[in-house]
Amino acid sequence: MTTIFIDVTVSISNQCSWNNVEDIVDNFIQPNVNTNSNAGIRVEFKYKLSFGIRLSTIATSSGHKFAKRLTSVSPTTILFVQKHFGIDSFRNKCAIASNFWIPSSSRTSRRCFSLLSEKHPAAYKLVRGMRDLLPETQAAFNDVHEALQRVALTYGYEEMSPPILEHAELFQRSLGTTSDIVNKEMFTFEDQDGSNVCLRPEGTAGITRAVIKHYSSEASMPRLFYFGPMFRRERPQRGRYRQFWQGGIECYGRSSPFADVESICCAVDFLRYLGVENHVKLEINSLYDVDAREKHRLKLLEYFQEHREILSETSQLRLDAGHPLRILDSKSPKDHAVCKNAPRLSEFASDKDLSRFQDVKDALHKLDIPFTINHALVRGLDYYTHTVWEFVGDNGLGSQNTVLAGGRYDGLACAFHSRKPIPAIGWACGVDRLILLREHLGLIATSNSPVAAIIEVHASENELNSVKATGISQYALRVAHYLRSYGLATIHEHRVQLKHQMREALRRQVNFLVFVGQEETSNSTVRLKNTQTEVQLLLPLEDVQTYLTNKIQI
Repeated sequence: MTTIFIDVTVSISNQCSWNNVEDIVDNFIQPNVNTNSNAGIRVEFKYKLSFGIRLSTIATSSGHKFAKRLTSVSPTTILFVQKHFGIDSFRNKCAIASNFWIPSSSRTSRRCFSLLSEKHPAAYKLVRGMRDLLPETQAAFNDVHEALQRVALTYGYEEMSPPILEHAELFQRSLGTTSDIVNKEMFTFEDQDGSNVCLRPEGTAGITRAVIKHYSSEASMPRLFYFGPMFRRERPQRGRYRQFWQGGIECYGRSSPFADVESICCAVDFLRYLGVENHVKLEINSLYDVDAREKHRLKLLEYFQEHREILSETSQLRLDAGHPLRILDSKSPKDHAVCKNAPRLSEFASDKDLSRFQDVKDALHKLDIPFTINHALVRGLDYYTHTVWEFVGDNGLGSQNTVLAGGRYDGLACAFHSRKPIPAIGWACGVDRLILLREHLGLIATSNSPVAAIIEVHASENELNSVKATGISQYALRVAHYLRSYGLATIHEHRVQLKHQMREALRRQVNFLVFVGQEETSNSTVRLKNTQTEVQLLLPLEDVQTYLTNKIQI
């Protein structure tokens, strides 16, 4: 007789009784033991609490007894599954974390382990850094998307969606070959035709490529906005995922400083629509023109070389690559003290560029949009010019507190080999960070509740499959279709027990229950119940839509 030892660990809370654990042993584990006992295999289960107290060895292939030895422990449930037998019916009550130990010299025991694992395969796991957007989270995303659509449309922008898959070279040029995104974070792979492609890490490059392709020959340049998933292989943490969402606007063909102000105004209105405008601070700066930046870059190279030993390793690499501006944007505390005394870009700006930036500041003052100047706010690539800005959250986000960032990038089109220069300005928001900020402020979105739930009322459960029940169900389908055709969200559970229909209606928090029984079916009526006031009334089917629409508008 070969023995398999299965160590089962349970995590404890106070949500149900020990009987739930007994249910697992009786209905879940024991059948698996019996399945393999004919192969001359003996299985032992060793149960432990998650904090290490051994309960007992309680089960073998010949039978088992559940030991109730811990009188000091309150009623319990099992919560966490590390690896279990795969039976979904127990998942809401309890779960098992189990480890199999099999003597390595036993062919029979290895065969038994194979039988057990094949019979109940482990559930598939999410790829690291990915997540499922469940209805509550999706509702929060929809709120941000709707806000972007409403505000962008009022500013004359049109929505577009660039492809998720692009040539990697596009982002190597737009983000810089020495950037962390390109070197460490892009999901890049070789396609079957040998081309190097990647999942897009941001939106601006793809939009600009599309503008060069589709609009460069037109007299008027477009105003475009987008919303969609991006991909970066970052270390997952709160508010940061490897698939994340961005939304933003891109305005092409406008070089006036007042186009910069209008873009900032659009961002302000967008944040106001989401209810967070009083909880973010606007920081602005100017990168001036290419000549000023080159003079500044050379001076920064000289300055940072003098303080090289103090810089972080990443900043030293950026210095060696000739990108000192990126050191100014470093998050390393070691670099902050050095950057504080670094030469400022404004020292090298022309009178024309200084006047342009002053126009932006004056216009913001006239519009009563508060801001602060942040001289450390830079962009490390040469196609960025003039105004840059960020909206920074004042709480609830930790160190990753920038919720929206924008700037002018007049040189990007030429960097993408455009036949003519295309001035451009835009901004992008981090959707996850905005949602975290809204949650912190109590502005949590909820999924939209259906207006009505159709409730089939059958004489008894035994009649669910009868001819009479079929007639009720067919009429219920007609009522549901009628309401939906007028845009009234309606749920309908078909031919199930009344308590299950009611439970689902309450879970979805519907406004009205629409009862359909034999009498209603015969008379083409429905019985409505307002779930808030509990007022009931009987209405002809043709009057239901008008009644519900009026009630919802109220």
